[in-house]
Amino acid sequence: MIPLRKFIKYGKLDLEGESTVLGIELARKLQVSVGDKVTVYSPGNLGQVLDSIKKLENAKGEEEKKAVDELRDVILPKELTVTGIFETGHYLHDSEFLLVPIYVGQELYGLDDGLHGVTVRTDDPYGAERVKQAIQQFLEPPQYAQTWIDMNHQYFEAVRLERSVMFFLLFFIVVVAAFGIMSTLITVTVQKRREIGIMKALGANIAQIIWVFLGQGTIVGLFGTVTGLGLGMTLIRYRNEFSHWLASTLHIEIFPREVYQFSSIPAEVIPRDVAIICISAFFICSFAALIPAYFAARLDAVKALRYE
Repeated sequence: MIPLRKFIKYGKLDLEGESTVLGIELARKLQVSVGDKVTVYSPGNLGQVLDSIKKLENAKGEEEKKAVDELRDVILPKELTVTGIFETGHYLHDSEFLLVPIYVGQELYGLDDGLHGVTVRTDDPYGAERVKQAIQQFLEPPQYAQTWIDMNHQYFEAVRLERSVMFFLLFFIVVVAAFGIMSTLITVTVQKRREIGIMKALGANIAQIIWVFLGQGTIVGLFGTVTGLGLGMTLIRYRNEFSHWLASTLHIEIFPREVYQFSSIPAEVIPRDVAIICISAFFICSFAALIPAYFAARLDAVKALRYE
C-alpha cells in the first residue's frame, strides 16, 4: 500500500465518479494529462466476448437480439477522466498502475461485489510476517495472505547475490592495488640501493629502514583511501546526474528502469560498511609495503656502495 496522496505530481487524488489517477510513466506513454479522457478495457472481457459470439452464432430471433445486447455490454470500454498523475519513483508503479473507483474496477472485471484482494499497511514493515500469520488463520483456500517480502522475493534474492558479488570484486580490487604498491616500493628499493647503503653505513638499524618504507606505503595507502572515499561519496551524491549524462551523451544505460523497476538509482550510505571498507583497504595497502621494506632492510651496505 502506497500513500499516494503525497506522490501526486499533477492534479489531485480524486476518484469520484468516472475518474482515474495514472502513474507518470503511463501518462507519458498514453500522452495524456490532467483533464484528458482515457478508455479502459478489462483483460477479463475476452472470455466473455468469445462466449457471447458463440451464443450469437447459434441464436435466432429474440435470442440473437439478446446475445447482441450482451456482447455490446461486454465489449464497451469505460471512458474515464484523468484527475491526477502520481510519481512514486518506482518504475513498475509509475508505468503500469492506474487507480479507479472501486465500482468501476468491479464492473470491468465482472466481480459484482467481490474484490481481487485487500492490502494491509503495518507500522513495522519487518513485522509483516507476524501479521500475515495472524490473517492466514481466518482464510480458507484458495484465499491466502502474503507479505511484501513474499511478493518481491526475486528482487531480494537478486540484491543479496549482487552484494555477495560486489564484496568479492572489491576485495580483489584492493588486493590488486596492494600488489601495485608492493611493486612500486620494490622498484624504489632497487633504485635507492645507494641511499639505503649510506643509511646503513651511518648506523641505521633494520627497524629504522623498515619504518622508512613502511611509512611510505602507509602514506600511499592513506592517500588512496581518502581519495577513493571522496570520489565515491561524490559519485553517490550525483549518481543520477551521472547516469543521465552517460545516457544522453554516450547512450549507455547503466541502470535501465525496465530491468530494475526504479526511475532513479536508490542508494543508502551505511557508515559502518564504509568504515570497514576504508580501514580494510588502508591496512591491506599499508602491509603490502612490509615485503619490500624487509628486503631493503636486509640489503648489505658494502654491496650497495661497492659500485657507487
